[in-house]
Amino acid sequence: SGKVTYDFARPFGNKNDVARAVALEPDGRIVIVGTAQGSSVIANASGAALLILNPDGSFGDKFSDIGPGILNQATAVQVLPNGDLLVAGNTDSNAFIAKIDTQTFAVNAQTFSAYPGVSIATSIALRPDGRFTVAGYNVPDSTAVKTLCFLRQFNPDLSLDTTFGPDNNGRLIFYNS
Repeated sequence: SGKVTYDFARPFGNKNDVARAVALEPDGRIVIVGTAQGSSVIANASGAALLILNPDGSFGDKFSDIGPGILNQATAVQVLPNGDLLVAGNTDSNAFIAKIDTQTFAVNAQTFSAYPGVSIATSIALRPDGRFTVAGYNVPDSTAVKTLCFLRQFNPDLSLDTTFGPDNNGRLIFYNS
């Protein structure tokens, strides 16, 4: 049976940490991603963070600063068939996608902008062929009233899937006009 803890900050180290998404690995380990304040190279800045709990709820591995920028937050996670992880989120102005090797914690990450402005990735869906789709939203500028929604599709190597979208550019943007 699992052990209940009320302090998500304990593994990350700060009372302002936030868990944003959870997934289960094939071996039963629990993967949590979110934001850990103070994990970045800038004191008190936020960094995307990853925590892996053992199946019984005890603390396993933790890892921070998984995004490619400085001010990161992780908002989505998916476990790949081989046990590696896909994590999506955002930096201060761009969305990011990261592939994490759970054996070595090697990170392959890249940022992308769905449209000019601030892009925030919110979820990831895996396709049976290994490609994956990231959904999110974009605020074109700080005074914009409209929020644009987007889908970006990627190949397993994190390259943009240029067969996706009406313009074959790997993206679909939609909004209420």
